[in-house]
Amino acid sequence: MDGWNENCTDNGLMGFVLKSLKYFLAGLCLALVFSMKVFGAEALVSTPVQVEGAVASDTTWKGSVIVAGNVLVPEGVTLTIAPGTDIMFMTSESSKIEPAFLSMQTEIMVHGYLVAEGEKGKVITFGPAPQEINGKKPERGDWGGIIFDGPESGKSKISNARFSKADTALAFYGSSPDIAGCTVEDCRYGVISMGGSAPKFEACSITGNEFGVVSGPGSSPAFNKCSISKNEHDFLGRD
Repeated sequence: MDGWNENCTDNGLMGFVLKSLKYFLAGLCLALVFSMKVFGAEALVSTPVQVEGAVASDTTWKGSVIVAGNVLVPEGVTLTIAPGTDIMFMTSESSKIEPAFLSMQTEIMVHGYLVAEGEKGKVITFGPAPQEINGKKPERGDWGGIIFDGPESGKSKISNARFSKADTALAFYGSSPDIAGCTVEDCRYGVISMGGSAPKFEACSITGNEFGVVSGPGSSPAFNKCSISKNEHDFLGRD
């Protein structure tokens, strides 16, 4: 009889512990679901950062970044973009960057250094902000692009990145950066190279744009193992 009571006591204690653990785990799951619904799943990882204006010192972007206005990377300053970063551009009606080379839309002007090196499975994306942020459905030409201006910016590097729906995804003026493993799609202009630029492209895809590559006088962009196809005009060059 005493043994039976002892067993009952042990079983009762074990049941109490298991039941308490079950309630604890259930509460934890509910709290997690509530957080995801209220703040969004990404909020548990990172909060979107909003940027515009001049980059005053060496800076790293990561997670989700909303470009609300033109960004300038001055000489002597490095802007690093971490693997897997999602860069979203707000639509603009005017450019604050002078001269406004190609577009009145929001753009990144690089006089210093841009280092945007993605990885397999952690591609860096550049594109327009979604409708819930931008107030309009994304379409081609919604953002200006990235402009590399001057010899210092020629030391920039971009790899494993995707560019979409830009006016001009990548523009080079007297600048020769290294671009590898990137995709440029559904833009007005994929690549524009001017003013003696010699950007080097490795294993890139430039497809589905109005103009794939435009190369001006004295410019010599190099393409190794790249696919430039299915654009309305794949290549336009001027000697």
